[in-house]
Amino acid sequence: MYSYYKYIDTDGEITLYEFDQEYYCLRSIFVNSSECINTNLSIEQTNFFLPEDNFSESLDMLTPIKKEEFLNFWDQSISKYLKRWNELKNKFKIGEMIETEIVCFYPQGVTFNIMKNFLVSLTTKIVNLF
Repeated sequence: MYSYYKYIDTDGEITLYEFDQEYYCLRSIFVNSSECINTNLSIEQTNFFLPEDNFSESLDMLTPIKKEEFLNFWDQSISKYLKRWNELKNKFKIGEMIETEIVCFYPQGVTFNIMKNFLVSLTTKIVNLF
């Protein structure tokens, strides 16, 4: 069972989190007045990455939200990339060997780059492909 939280800073910027049972972040979304991005997109102009630490000690700073709120923002964050994402899904088949670049090692898994725009996270619990 996953849990969902958000943090709103003093400038009104919002960060939404999807946590596993141990409060490690599986997906995250950043929202401000000009953009809505997520941790599965490789955007060169941003330094937005998946948080590495366990959030169990920080939950009092976050507001619990429903999964639907998280997914609404997730859909918004992927909307302009959906056509390319669908092309990617059709290009590669499950179980196919591909050559790729590892972007980051996290406690919750490995993130690698596919077709220069999409980051895929392999964890011990899930494969997170949107």
